[in-house]
This record gives sequence, structure tokens and C-alpha cells, in this order.
Amino acid sequence: MLGRIAVYNISVITTGSTFQWGSCFSSILHINGMSIDFTYKSYKGKKTVEINGKKIRERDYHPHTSQQYKDDEAFLNAMRLFFEKILVGKNVHFEEFRKLKGVVNGGGLHDGHFHAEFSLTKIKEIEE
Repeated sequence: MLGRIAVYNISVITTGSTFQWGSCFSSILHINGMSIDFTYKSYKGKKTVEINGKKIRERDYHPHTSQQYKDDEAFLNAMRLFFEKILVGKNVHFEEFRKLKGVVNGGGLHDGHFHAEFSLTKIKEIEE
């Protein structure tokens, strides 16, 4: 995780992590210290839209031309150096991300955050 943040060189917010002894916060899907979630910088929150006369709440994102989206893309590419699989949302906003190797559709659950699964094969020991 630290390698990814060092490559990205911009602050990030995690919304859920795991501990190597098996407990997790805040997701029950995170076990054995192998997953972590990060918020999208391009996620703006929810907005109300009207469809067929019915008001519904849906997620809202900054456009692909925004710095927030570019930051998400840069962070995603940094994550791909260190994680085997990264889940992004099903929203059309993430369509280009899902075309990248190692990035998969995590469904609506991941429309609000990246989910990265750690890979033991990508561990590099650095000796000083």
C-alpha cells in the first residue's frame, strides 16, 4: 500500500481496510489483511433526478475532463503496480477504467470507492 501512495504522491482517503489477524473495518468482505478501499476523488455525492415523474437519488461524479477524474486515473494506475485485482463501480463513469488489465466491475457496491485486493506475488523486499 505504501508503494502505491509513494508512486501517486497525492493524499488519499481509505474507507475500509483489513488486519492480518483477520478482523476488518469496516467491511465484512475484507479478511486476512488482503484488501483495502479508497474513495474516488471524482465522486461528488448523490443528486436527485426525475425519471418518468419519479424522483430518485443517484451518484454524481465530476466529468472525465476534471482534475478529480485524472487523479482517480493516476491513482488507479499506481494501484495496478501493487495489486492483483481492483474493483470499480458499474456506473458508466468507470467504463474506461474497466478496460484496464486487473480492473474489474465490482457492481454498484463499488460506485463509491475503489476496492483493491493485495497480491503476495507483488511483494518486493528492499534491503538497506
